[in-house]
Amino acid sequence: MFKFLSALAILSAAICGAVAKPALPVPATGKYRIQNADTGFFLDDSGGSQNLGNPVFVQTLNQPLTSNQEWNVSIFSGSAIGQIQSISSFIVANNQSGATLLSVNPSQATSLLFVPVPGGVAICLNPQTNSCFTSPVTALTQVPVLPFTKALNQTWIFEPVGGA
Repeated sequence: MFKFLSALAILSAAICGAVAKPALPVPATGKYRIQNADTGFFLDDSGGSQNLGNPVFVQTLNQPLTSNQEWNVSIFSGSAIGQIQSISSFIVANNQSGATLLSVNPSQATSLLFVPVPGGVAICLNPQTNSCFTSPVTALTQVPVLPFTKALNQTWIFEPVGGA
């Protein structure tokens, strides 16, 4: 009987799968590389251009490291709301051909809601919409903003740059 119960316990543990990853905290204000937990791709200011409408793509980590994959995150005091800025342009969401896609804008910021989820943080448009940054599965593809599902492709990891 004991062997049966032991085998049942092991089988139950195997069926349940791995232990869930804890949610990560909202990042502090600082400079980060922002990596998707599902695809491993990084947010990339395409070509490093700060011009209005320049697309924000996902891309493998540049080698050597480049500033177009570094983002200044500003979190408003006492909240989970903030902004993300490239060298001098903010990430904004624009409706393009019926889809909401990320690009940069040097003169207008978008308030973003940082939502702790298992394994990282979701970056969502705040506060009126229920849509979040979603990593495409193909590199060099512009990042869409899609309804929040808590899927791994909407989970982002903030890697500090230069002691952020």
